[in-house]
Amino acid sequence: MGTESKARPVYLVTRRRDLHWSQVELAERSGVSQARISRLERRGDTPANPRTRRALALALGVEPEQLRFGPNPFATRAQLRERRRKITRRERIAALLDEILL
Repeated sequence: MGTESKARPVYLVTRRRDLHWSQVELAERSGVSQARISRLERRGDTPANPRTRRALALALGVEPEQLRFGPNPFATRAQLRERRRKITRRERIAALLDEILL
């Protein structure tokens, strides 16, 4: 196993939780099995298979490389926290608008 596969998939877990999705929901949206998602998160593997990485990235609304390196590998913790807050706020507003318009 190369060093690349040992990178922690922090952004995979963070993004999934930001969206308030369970592993099952991410599995349904991405087509990647829940067991595989669980292994990736638990073992700290980065999806080595480009197809898996693309499927997860598409479902999560991020670039595939972000699953390997995060949204910005040079961002400070404060910047990452603020970005997560903005994403969450934006998604809550979108969900409220969906409810109103339906």
